[in-house]
Amino acid sequence: MKKSIVRYFSIIGYVFLLLFNCFMFYFLGNYFNLIFLAALLIIPFVAYVAGKILLSCITAEISGASLVENRKDEFIFQVSVKNSSILFTNNGILSVTVANPLFQESVTHTLNLPVIPLGKSSVSYPVTSRHCGIVTIKLEEIYLYDFLNLFTFHKTLDIVREIPVFPDLDVINDDFSMDFSEGYNNLEESQTKGNDSTEVSDIREYIPGDKLQNIHWKLSAKKDILMVKEHVSLTSSQLLFYIELANPAEGILDKILDTAYGIGNFLCIYGIPFSFFWYSTRQRTCRFSTILNSASLRDTLLEVLYEVPLLDYKSMENQIKQLSGHENFITIGVDYVMEKDTSGKK
Repeated sequence: MKKSIVRYFSIIGYVFLLLFNCFMFYFLGNYFNLIFLAALLIIPFVAYVAGKILLSCITAEISGASLVENRKDEFIFQVSVKNSSILFTNNGILSVTVANPLFQESVTHTLNLPVIPLGKSSVSYPVTSRHCGIVTIKLEEIYLYDFLNLFTFHKTLDIVREIPVFPDLDVINDDFSMDFSEGYNNLEESQTKGNDSTEVSDIREYIPGDKLQNIHWKLSAKKDILMVKEHVSLTSSQLLFYIELANPAEGILDKILDTAYGIGNFLCIYGIPFSFFWYSTRQRTCRFSTILNSASLRDTLLEVLYEVPLLDYKSMENQIKQLSGHENFITIGVDYVMEKDTSGKK
């Protein structure tokens, strides 16, 4: 039975009891009915004040998994309500929303939790995400009912936890093959020593004109002189991949990201530098990321997981060369993964 219905019955029952006792006191006039009537009038006030105090003393939190390595892996998150007062109620109701913006999925449900005195109540959820992306868990609000179920107390929480769920690496197997010849392009960034990359090749003294973000602050503090990090210089000819963030049918975007992650990991293992780029619907521009190792690959995939799918990926196919400023690249997109499915390869 819903809490609201229980509350209505509690109010009706309380009013009936109050009227019945007034009736008995009027006709019998005994001392017991007088005391009971006074208690009936005082108890709701006590319940209301206690509910208000309890509401101000509770906090909620989300704990558990901070990152999921593979979208097929099970992970656990925990929702808790902590009470710092000696008051309590068995009727605490949390509103929990779980969403994945990349796949535009969202579900909201209610969770019943007792609020115990000077303690914490918790519920654990084992979850397996069908999709990769940023799984966002949000505690939006909590409702409390007093011990008589006469009053409702509401508190807005706005507590959010983001859990990155990475794509599946197993898409690349012994049968994998790809012609990389079309993916080589001349990139303007990372062509000379000193650009902002991910691997440090040398540390030297500061020279006027060096970028401030390249300063090694900890070492500078020790040596009492500005020291600058020099980064790995890349060749101007580099593999370039376009990740097509499209999801025209169930599971397509998962396969695109699985493939991009698998290819990226394959190239990192063999020490081949490459770049990913994609069209960001949020920023309305193409975003590029040069990848030298597994760490930069994961950082790049994390950025991609915060994006939203293209609504009209077909029209973007004809514009992407102009928007990106590059002619030669390999597209990891809808056509590629569907062709692999048709040929029976993962």
